[in-house]
Amino acid sequence: MENEKLTYINSRGERLELGVDSVYHCNISKDVEGISGVTSVIYSTNSMGQHGDTYVGLRIEARDIDVVGHINTRDKAQALELRRRMLKIFNPELSATLVYEYGGFKRVIDCRAYGEPKILKKEVLYEFDLQIECLNPFWREEAVSYTHLRAHETDSYL
Repeated sequence: MENEKLTYINSRGERLELGVDSVYHCNISKDVEGISGVTSVIYSTNSMGQHGDTYVGLRIEARDIDVVGHINTRDKAQALELRRRMLKIFNPELSATLVYEYGGFKRVIDCRAYGEPKILKKEVLYEFDLQIECLNPFWREEAVSYTHLRAHETDSYL
C-alpha cells in the first residue's frame, strides 16, 4: 500500500518530506488539515424594499494547511539537528511549493510558511505544528504550463 506524503520545497531548493515513512513523521490523512476542500464567500447586495438578496459573485479564499507531527528519533543530537533543519527550510521569508503525493497521484501548490514552525520537546520526541498559507488555493499538476491554458482548466480543489 502506498503512503501519502507531502514535500515542502522552499525557493532555495531545500526540501523536507513529511509522511509516515519520514523522520518528520506525519499521518497525512489524520494529522493534516486544509489539503482538500476550499472556503468560499458569496457576495450579494440588497436594497430597501427588496425581499432577499441579489447574487453578485463568489470568491474562493486562500488555503491554510496545518500539519502536526513529530520528529521520529530518540537520539538527542540528531533530533536537534533535524529541528534546526526544519526551522531553516520553513523560513517564512521564502516562497515555497508543497507537493502532495499518494500512489500515482501528484499535485503541487504554491505556498509560504506562516510564521515559524512550533516545535516543542515532549517527554520523548519533538512535536511540530506547521502552518502553511497558499494564497492561490488551487492545486495543479506539476509540469503544467499556463501560457496556453486558462487557470480553471488545470486547477483543482484536490
